[in-house]
Formats: sequence, C-alpha cells, structure tokens
Amino acid sequence: MGAQEVLLEVKFAEVDRSAVTQLGVNLFDLGQGNTIGSFQTGQFGQVSVTRPAPTVTQSVGSNGVNVTTVTPTVPTANITDYLNLFISRTDVPIGAVIKALQQKNLLQILAEPNLIAVNGKEASFLAGGEFPFPVVQPGQGFTAVTIQFREFGVKLKFTPVIMPNNNIHLQVVPEVSQLDFTNALTISGFTIPALSTRRAQTEFELQDGQSFVIAGLMDNRVTNIVSKMPGLGDIPILGNFFKSKNLQKSNAELMVLCTVHRVSPSTQAPSTPKDPQPFLDKD
Repeated sequence: MGAQEVLLEVKFAEVDRSAVTQLGVNLFDLGQGNTIGSFQTGQFGQVSVTRPAPTVTQSVGSNGVNVTTVTPTVPTANITDYLNLFISRTDVPIGAVIKALQQKNLLQILAEPNLIAVNGKEASFLAGGEFPFPVVQPGQGFTAVTIQFREFGVKLKFTPVIMPNNNIHLQVVPEVSQLDFTNALTISGFTIPALSTRRAQTEFELQDGQSFVIAGLMDNRVTNIVSKMPGLGDIPILGNFFKSKNLQKSNAELMVLCTVHRVSPSTQAPSTPKDPQPFLDKD
C-alpha cells in the first residue's frame, strides 16, 4: 500500500470591495447556516441584522375548527468583519458562490492550482517570477556586489497531516505579492522595486471534502493619473490649463478558497509506452 496523499484545490481570488460596498453585497453570510465555523479578529465591528419574530395568526375555518397559521422568518444574519476565516459545509458548493460573483464582475480569479502532497510532506506553488537585486558585501579594501533573486507573484505552501480520526490537519501559507515601483530604491544607478505583499499563515483541522476561506487581506491604492497636451502642458503655471488630473482609489480584498480531499494511491503500476495497447486504451 502506497503513502497516503492529500489533494488541495485552491482558488486565489481578488474582490473589488468598492463595487461590493456600492451593491450592498455580503459575500459569505455566516447567519444562514452556510458555514459550520468561523474565526474573527474583532478589530472591526460586526453588524447583525435581526429579522422580526414569526407571525402567528389564529382563525376559524369554514368547518368551525380553529386554524393556527405560522409565518416563518429569515434567521438573524451576521455580517462578517474584514479579516476572518470560516469553514463551509461539505454540501455547500463553494464553486457556485465563486461563479455567481464572477458573473457580477465582483471577483477575479488570480490562480487555480491543485496540489497533491504526501502525508506529512510540504507542497508549494508559484505563479509569478523572480526579480534581481544587488547585495553589497563589504570586504577588506574592496566592496563586492552580488546579484540575488527574489520571488513574487501568487505563492502557496501547505503541509497536510492525516489524523487518527481520518480528519486532515493543514498548515497553509498563502501569499500574493507584486512589484511596487512607487517605493523603489536607487542604488548605484539601479532601480530596486519594493514588494507589496499580502500573506497569511494558519493551521486547522478539516474533514474530507470540506472547504475553508481566508479573507480580509486588503490592498488599498491611490493612483494619480495626469493627462496633458504635449509641450503646452510643460509650461510653468500656464501649463496647468492644458493638463488634467484624475485621482483613482481602489480597494481590493484577497480571498483564498481551498477544498481538501483525501487521495487513495493507485495500487496498479501505470502503463508505459512499452505496452502500446494498454497505454492507448487507458483513457
């Protein structure tokens, strides 16, 4: 029997919080029974929307029998704060929620990696690149400059451990970073960009097929766009009449949605090109 394995289906999504606020959308309502557990920081106030109690009406029917009518109401809805971690039920398709948000142009998928890791071993994923930066190392009478590389983009590391009760203990480290030339440094004529990073690290225990979501990794940006007429816009003082400025604010939230599955290793060796017919008929 081979080693036990765990499959982690991951979606890195970015939500436009400005559009969500304008539409009054609550992405994941914890009060409707869609989740089985949650963790909140308490740094932001939580809003509760309480519906009226059920309406009870009593009347006398045509046959003289008393009839009691109970009109149910929607349960209390708790609006989550800006930094939270919650776990969904196995019978709630989290992919349907993502699809609905995409159709409303409220959510953009950044990456969708599927990772398989052996029990107790780490698996990692990177969709991005590496940028060079010089490192000055002083010596005796001279200074040496070496070039090192640093990763950026969408990264994920996770380590699964299958527990004796068949639950899956996960240690997950998601990260999204991008080059930030606004805070760049200039060293010896070289421009070194900074990194704008959103990272989280958490551990928890799930059942096979359960999903969890890490939310609240915010990215607030202010962009100043200047448009001007060539030549005339560069004239001191008078050039202001030939240019325009547009200040744009963006408020994006990073969400990491994961579903965990146990994978049974195959006991049959895979066919190879040395066995032409079984290899071609495998699929």
